[in-house]
Amino acid sequence: MPWEPPIPPCRIHIVLAEMGVPAVTRALLYDLVGKGLRDQPRGQRTRKNCRH
Repeated sequence: MPWEPPIPPCRIHIVLAEMGVPAVTRALLYDLVGKGLRDQPRGQRTRKNCRH
């Protein structure tokens, strides 16, 4: 059973942005966290679904 994060991966970006984390750092963190959370292949569809 996969571990469910308290914050959905697409929300992490928004939370970090509000805390003032630079975009480069956000991208790195998101990449590291995202690889651990997602078992679906990365692609445009996944990213598009995360837009708010």
